[in-house]
Amino acid sequence: MNAKREPQFMKTKNQKYDIIGDIHGHADPLRTLLAKLAYVEREGAYHHPERTVIFMGDFVDRGPKIRETLQIVKAMMDAGTALAVMGNHEYNAIAYHTPDGRGGYLRPRDAEKMRQHQATLDQVAIPEPEEWEGWLNWFKTLPLFLELDGARIIHACWDAAQIAFLDGDNRLTDELLVKSAVKGTPEYRAVEVLIKGKEIRLPEPHTFTDKGGVVRRDIRTKWWLSGEGHTFHSLCMPECDTVPKVPVDTAALKLGYAPTEPPVFVGHYWLPPATPELLAPNVACVDYSVAKPGGMLAAYRWDGERVLDAAKFVTVPRVDLPPTDLVPPPVRASADKGFKANLTKKPETEKLFYRPMDEDTRRFMELTKDHDSELTTPLDRSKITPEQWAEGWAAARKVIAESGVIYKSLPKAD
Repeated sequence: MNAKREPQFMKTKNQKYDIIGDIHGHADPLRTLLAKLAYVEREGAYHHPERTVIFMGDFVDRGPKIRETLQIVKAMMDAGTALAVMGNHEYNAIAYHTPDGRGGYLRPRDAEKMRQHQATLDQVAIPEPEEWEGWLNWFKTLPLFLELDGARIIHACWDAAQIAFLDGDNRLTDELLVKSAVKGTPEYRAVEVLIKGKEIRLPEPHTFTDKGGVVRRDIRTKWWLSGEGHTFHSLCMPECDTVPKVPVDTAALKLGYAPTEPPVFVGHYWLPPATPELLAPNVACVDYSVAKPGGMLAAYRWDGERVLDAAKFVTVPRVDLPPTDLVPPPVRASADKGFKANLTKKPETEKLFYRPMDEDTRRFMELTKDHDSELTTPLDRSKITPEQWAEGWAAARKVIAESGVIYKSLPKAD
């Protein structure tokens, strides 16, 4: 493909690593997990006297504290206390914001892709475009994979053939970025497999319906499995009851990760929050869906072992806001009317009120069953202290009928 170049971060001396899964803007569970792993924050970065973190990528999108997540990760990398690989969400962000030279972008800005990227747009890219440009440039420095002394790190799938196609180069060069954005190219296939997983198409006329209700033809595979007797259903990753149990030839698909290969760690797969289990004696996934309600942020503490041990997973739960009393519909309607009137009367508060919703505000609206309300962007949490938020949350139960008093009691944006 290209003249062979010396890859970045390809070999490192054997160390003790804490391999942390997809974060997706959930900075609070990240801080909790780092503390549980005995990392201490000093001089702006988390440190451990003996260990190094490896982040699995997917720092952006979905969560409420994307900027803080990025700051924590980059500070640790700058301090030499962490390494990281690129996730598909960092790759997607780069492509989404890179012009294609034809009036569009490398990643088309259709409604679905915008929805996937919306939290990042709202929290960083739109309000802070210069800062966001710096983050995009930093994403481009993240390696696609790491090969350590005794372990391999990649976001989705360790595929020797695709890595060989890249000449073992783990950098997303400008040339690779442009070519990988074109469906059907070898570069597209390589990047898709490495950071999004290996997919196979169901035979005609079979389809399946995923958990989001979307009818699909392609399944993401358990690429580490090999041998005979598998069906599309048994190979689907993550498992899905609607995938048909049709036999599949794994040899023809070139699936399998030999048990003699070094341990490999992946993220990406949104495993259900439960007691973590190994995918194979030498394959571990550390993504336990922190971006979903009830999810967990997970890490694996690797100390050089060739055979992995499920007891070495460490997790912390995602903590959602506690339940509150549901507000009767007439009260909600009154609060909506008063809130919108308040906006009309006080346009100077627009910056405060029209910032995008954060996760806690969404949770508040869910708990008050206000899904059909026009009250869609009430709070800018960056301007509100935890104490003020707690006070406002408690007050909401008492004063929500008083035409938005809870919002007027909070500080205005500068």
